[in-house]
Amino acid sequence: PLGLNQKSFTDKLRKKRKDTKAKTGKPPNWRVEEDVALCTSWLNTSKATVVGTKQTKAKFWDCFHTFFIEIIDEVTEKNKKNKKFKMFPLW
Repeated sequence: PLGLNQKSFTDKLRKKRKDTKAKTGKPPNWRVEEDVALCTSWLNTSKATVVGTKQTKAKFWDCFHTFFIEIIDEVTEKNKKNKKFKMFPLW
């Protein structure tokens, strides 16, 4: 629908991140995968055919959170299988 598939969207986001890091010298707070999950969750929730724009704020954010958690869980599982994946300490 947006003329951009997930891979090209992710690639463009990675390039923008590199450009931003080069300018500021500071890494971003979110990983690219998290940005993609955030955008995908927003789009899925906004374009839901059953409720669409007529849903309440609370329902919108509940659906958004559900989509985001599902996507992030998939990304995390995929990354766990990657040998380069390391868990970050929580403290």
